Amino acid sequence: MDKKRIVFVGKQNSANSEMAETLTQRFEVVFSVAGDRKIDDLLKSKSFSAVVVSLIGEKAGYVHLFEMLKQEENAIPVITVGTEYESMAYRQFYMLEHFHKLLRPMSDEELLNECCALVYEDDEFGMGKGAKASGPAHILIVDDNAMVLRNVKAMLDGTYSVAVAASASQAFVSIGKKQPDLILLDYEMPLMDGKATMEMLQNNEETKDIPVIFLTSVATKEIVTQLLLLKPAGYILKPAERAALLTLIEKTLGK
Repeated sequence: MDKKRIVFVGKQNSANSEMAETLTQRFEVVFSVAGDRKIDDLLKSKSFSAVVVSLIGEKAGYVHLFEMLKQEENAIPVITVGTEYESMAYRQFYMLEHFHKLLRPMSDEELLNECCALVYEDDEFGMGKGAKASGPAHILIVDDNAMVLRNVKAMLDGTYSVAVAASASQAFVSIGKKQPDLILLDYEMPLMDGKATMEMLQNNEETKDIPVIFLTSVATKEIVTQLLLLKPAGYILKPAERAALLTLIEKTLGK
């Protein structure tokens, strides 16, 4: 089966080159340097299946591009890659169904899986829309602390497929795109804490069976009792110790 085409937009740097190279495993990739005037003509050709936009090093420089993609009659998927801070300038576009946000830190493989899930259907290349990629278990880390997200992700990368979310709302968006095999959930979060998030997961038919391990920095008797009443797969104190975390995950996943 012929590879479908993806337009990759970003600055010319090693991080973007590595992401584009990973995408060539399953796509024909057209790399367009940020600010290239030819990109408008390229996008008007409509000879591609998705656009990946790297926000690395950009400061709200893609509004014109996103406005063009927003107005497409047959909207194609637009996937942005950047930190929560880098993504803030484009928050109005993420309200549109065809705009998708991947937050760094993340692996290039995670970007590849996301693109396959959005573009290929009927199990083309073994990656049908909504299907889980074969390979390592997929773990979602949910924590409002960027340092915790970065550190825990680094512990799991190479062993598991890892996604991160900085809030409960981001977590549910991530779950809707790719259901995790396990969730590491911060218990103390603003707006919607771990308890409320867990209850929403348990009340949803599609997510009620996803095992949840709580991350908590508080180990008082009251907090531990509240945690256990929610019947999680387990809990671990922050800062997490890698060996203990991996052991608990392996036990939970039955490995």
